[in-house]
Amino acid sequence: MIGGVALDITAERQMQSDREFLFAIAEKIRTSGSPEYLMAHISRSLGEYLALHRCFFNEIDTVADIETINDGFAREGKPLTGTYA
Repeated sequence: MIGGVALDITAERQMQSDREFLFAIAEKIRTSGSPEYLMAHISRSLGEYLALHRCFFNEIDTVADIETINDGFAREGKPLTGTYA
């Protein structure tokens, strides 16, 4: 008789991928000299890793009532870069 054990290691592989992704982001934060480049890189990396439609950082000025969206990620079309009232 032949016996065996089957283990589902999908969750472990996903956790390892997540750790590697976060390490790569942390390394980029550590070595980046430009906040603009860093935000663009993280938006693109996160959008691709999570298969998002859009991913971006925004700055909100509550006094002027405007929102500024920096260079972000868009799977299709153009990113929503710009200033909005």
